[in-house]
Amino acid sequence: MAVLLHNGAEHLKGGVLAALSALEPPPAEMALVDDGSADDGASLFLEAFPEASVASHPTAGGFSAAANAGIALTDAPFILLLNQDATLPPDWLARCGAFLALHPKAAAVSGLLVRSDGAVDSAGHLLWNDWVCTERHGGRAPPALPLPEEVFGLSATATVYRRQALLEAAVEGEVFDTSFGSYLEDVDLNIRLRHLGWESWLLPGAPARHDRGSSGARRRLAVRRQGARNWLAILVKNLSRSERLRASFPCAAGWLWGLLRDPLAAAMDPGDEERLFRWREVIRARRKVGAADLRKWLAGTRLNPWRRRA
Repeated sequence: MAVLLHNGAEHLKGGVLAALSALEPPPAEMALVDDGSADDGASLFLEAFPEASVASHPTAGGFSAAANAGIALTDAPFILLLNQDATLPPDWLARCGAFLALHPKAAAVSGLLVRSDGAVDSAGHLLWNDWVCTERHGGRAPPALPLPEEVFGLSATATVYRRQALLEAAVEGEVFDTSFGSYLEDVDLNIRLRHLGWESWLLPGAPARHDRGSSGARRRLAVRRQGARNWLAILVKNLSRSERLRASFPCAAGWLWGLLRDPLAAAMDPGDEERLFRWREVIRARRKVGAADLRKWLAGTRLNPWRRRA
């Protein structure tokens, strides 16, 4: 398990540490990545788990860099990446580990994430035909989930990953693209895992609580621009030529809609062009799943006002 911490002392005191201590069985390995914190969260964590491996970043590098560091700190075949603002039920690790052990094609598993008001925070990702992902059932009452359900991908908030799958999906030694910072990096990884034929599953059972402690950051213009830039980078890196042609109209419509809603945040530059094309060549060369297999996950037109909001 790797816990990613950035000024998260209040979350640790508010129940996260108690929930981690109650996990049964306890994690075989515990790691902490302190990503440029200015509070005493790391000290609190190490008081509870003095055996934990630690990586400390002097300045905040974002989720991607912290997650990559957490993955590198452990050797277990399965690794839980956990946000500081997610509180797990005691059987979370046991459920996820048992499923991964029995399903060798599963790269990632998680359960329902709910907000403090009980509404769904995430039940996996929905992929739309403009290659934007949204949270399934987000903001609604938790759905009935009697059996495991395959989903396009999962939020990295509290997901257990198969190390083998992460290493296969890595490019230039990076599982999560560090140029993404902290937004859409899990969507980018989900697409690369699908390219390689890996699966993601949502499991039944008690949900985890996600308080979204960093959600206020999304109000900042720089963050919104980063999210828009990362979406463009996903299109450049991960889509084949035929997929880019097929997605051209919905992507153009999505970009224009974003321009109208938030003109200052609309981005036209996907970032470092040389890096993007290096990654694209690696992804294209090793891709195992064709466009038709990926197209089955497209949920339709995101901007359709009559669509069912699942």
